[in-house]
Amino acid sequence: MPVSAWPAGPSSRRRPDGRLPRARRSAISSGNPNGLFRMSMPQNCFPVAPETLLPERFRRHEGGLVRPSERRLLSIVRRRPDVTRAEIGADMDLAQQSVHRLLGGLLDDGLIVFGRAAAGRRGQPSPSVRLNPRFACSLGVALSTSRVGISCSDFAGGQKMRSFEIDGDPVDDVLDRIDACFTELLEEMEFSRDDVLGIGFAIAGYVIADWRYSPPHTLSHWSKVEIAPRVSRRFGVPCWSENTSSAAALGEAMFGAGKQHDSLVYVDMSYGLGSGIYSDGRLMTGAYGNAGEIGGIFPDAVYHLRPAPGLLIEKLRRSGRHVAGLPDLGRAVAEEWPEVEDWLRRVQPQFDSMISAISGLIDPDCIVLGGDAPVNLASKLAERSTYFRRKRYGFARRLPDLILSQVGDDASCIGAAWLPLQDFAF
Repeated sequence: MPVSAWPAGPSSRRRPDGRLPRARRSAISSGNPNGLFRMSMPQNCFPVAPETLLPERFRRHEGGLVRPSERRLLSIVRRRPDVTRAEIGADMDLAQQSVHRLLGGLLDDGLIVFGRAAAGRRGQPSPSVRLNPRFACSLGVALSTSRVGISCSDFAGGQKMRSFEIDGDPVDDVLDRIDACFTELLEEMEFSRDDVLGIGFAIAGYVIADWRYSPPHTLSHWSKVEIAPRVSRRFGVPCWSENTSSAAALGEAMFGAGKQHDSLVYVDMSYGLGSGIYSDGRLMTGAYGNAGEIGGIFPDAVYHLRPAPGLLIEKLRRSGRHVAGLPDLGRAVAEEWPEVEDWLRRVQPQFDSMISAISGLIDPDCIVLGGDAPVNLASKLAERSTYFRRKRYGFARRLPDLILSQVGDDASCIGAAWLPLQDFAF
């Protein structure tokens, strides 16, 4: 794809203290006058006005894709495939004439399609409404310590994926391989590069400045890269950067536990330990982009006993076991290696502290255990877990459900691909 001439737009550079400029912070804040948490669409987009890189056919209203009322309608249709026109009017508390007008504009421009009229109801049958998967697509990348996941999502959420292994590969080499995967996925899904709304790029690590992250040691060379600008300039489309845990939370919210729960915290048990927070239809990113850095709650005295699967790998190797990586932990748990049981016993208090802190501070509907670690390891910790709570006047507060991921270990790249769609349309 040719790199577009770079459009002028408002600066999104951070101040010396690391915070976004006041105008940018206020533009992406939502109902939060105190500024402790920012409930927002993904904050690390480049350019700051991503619509400036959209092809002309996507600039439907004042340069953007949808108006607020259309965004609300599309979100209803996404959550409820085959919802009827009459049901949309009831959900939006709008007169049918207004609903007809909104639907007509979205239909004419190809964002939605009508299905069969709902049968078995009184009066004039109302047609069902679905998102048009062929309207557009977006691309996602999830970069972890040893693996890169790549996904392509159509406008209705249909996904195709690729992945490849890495071991300290140079940045440009990784981007070249990602580019090749993009080409394969777009061809397989019968999209052209002109159909791409943007790229979501997730990397393990926390935000340090601008679009830069502090990843694990094996990805240390990525800490010098301003990811969203680098990727956007390379591919000529807007790019949203995010950490892998938050991207996984978005993937889980869109395609997994979020179908039954309005809010969730996704605990990312990969080599390290992180989390992402989804509530009120948006990721919770925090004032500095690092909401969900759950590893920060453990004091130095027990930091080596936090429930990070990479620490179990190190323990097994010290005892002489051959463990190549995270997948081997599934066999270690299934065969009940004694080192695993000892590790589980030692880290369980910290696991219980973690879920109790999430419950007390965030109060989500559910806590989802996911990531690259084997499911049976997360299950063992969940089975033994205990929330900390005390009764008052005979009553105890409600606790979040503790469940396993319904999306699996591709949640990060699936969520990354949804970042542009979330920002532009939903």
